[in-house]
Amino acid sequence: MQESTFRILEVRDEIDGSATVVMDIEPEFVKWFCRKHGLKKFSQDKFNEWVLKALNDYIDKHKLV
Repeated sequence: MQESTFRILEVRDEIDGSATVVMDIEPEFVKWFCRKHGLKKFSQDKFNEWVLKALNDYIDKHKLV
């Protein structure tokens, strides 16, 4: 099975203290993500929630903050 991926291309700090993350998402990753979450089509909101949770879990696990 071919590995599907997404790549973080850039992280920009915003004036309000938030950050914007620019990603390159391969079509195979989109298909995998939709299957995993039972979606008929890609949901940017669901993806954002998933990424944010994964990043927060990683930060907490490794005590980075």
